[in-house]
Amino acid sequence: MPKFDEKKLIFIISQPRSGSTLLQKILWQHSKIHTIGEPYFAFFPLLPLSSKAETITDFAIPKAYQQLKLFLDSDDKNRTQFQKDTKATLLNMYGRAMQGQKEIFFLDKSPKYHNVLPELQELFPEATYIYLIRHPLSVLASLMKWSKVQWSHLRKSRDDLEEGPRTIIRALSEHKNKSNHIKIHFEELVKNPQKQISILLSVIGLEFEPDMLDYQKDNVPEGGWNVSGNTGSFDHIENSSADAWQKYFKTPQLKLLAKGYMKNLGDDTLNQFGYELSETSELLRKPKYISFLPPVFSWPMLMKPKLSLLTRNLIFIYSALSWVEWKLIRLLRRKDIYK
Repeated sequence: MPKFDEKKLIFIISQPRSGSTLLQKILWQHSKIHTIGEPYFAFFPLLPLSSKAETITDFAIPKAYQQLKLFLDSDDKNRTQFQKDTKATLLNMYGRAMQGQKEIFFLDKSPKYHNVLPELQELFPEATYIYLIRHPLSVLASLMKWSKVQWSHLRKSRDDLEEGPRTIIRALSEHKNKSNHIKIHFEELVKNPQKQISILLSVIGLEFEPDMLDYQKDNVPEGGWNVSGNTGSFDHIENSSADAWQKYFKTPQLKLLAKGYMKNLGDDTLNQFGYELSETSELLRKPKYISFLPPVFSWPMLMKPKLSLLTRNLIFIYSALSWVEWKLIRLLRRKDIYK
């Protein structure tokens, strides 16, 4: 089996819930691009090389990686040989994934790659990296909707929410003059998908194909996670999804969490992502409606590594009441009882 060419590798780098599934499905329609679910080929092999091996919150195996990391850090030769062997193994895996395929590029969309991004880019410096940027509050709103009333589960995504944007910003700064590093905003993608995809493909060396926007096909990439995702419920790209977060943070409690998250990220992060801090602050200033539930839970409280059973239950009850309250107010508004 011939060795797979590193230059034919494409990585999507983003926070989870940033629209990477949508971008993957669009790119997958190109005749020269192949992909499979969320392969995570490079995540676990590279984790021992990462400084985050000890702190990743949503994997229950940090101890094993700490021990391997100690061995690799004990001698530069150990680390160098591990990198060399890992790269050869991963290229063989990508090659096997491409066997029998007519496409020439392999697209790897695995949202946790921001945790091993420096190590990934050291291993594959000639691969193409697509940085998909989405407003951090849009990511937070999507995660909170996805977790429904389980707000206490947000701490499992702490790395994605807090460190993910910082890692992406550092990578963009470090590789800003390299043509194989491409930045794309989710908001621009849904507003004008053909233009954004055409720009992206031109950097890779491919031409836009009209069928690419016909991503509502019954077939989905094999292997890994099924990437039909939420895009399967639409017959076109929803422009409204870009600003949906503005309607989500409507209660004093939700606004308190949003403000706490923005404070944690810092003013520069939002600006470097390409969003106006003043505009975001203005949107969070006034509640969308008067809530009977006072704001109780701060961002630092929800992000604690460990929460007592009592605290988790209180958070669950509060978030469930908040959800019921909003549903009731929506009903009253439709009947013109509540303004």
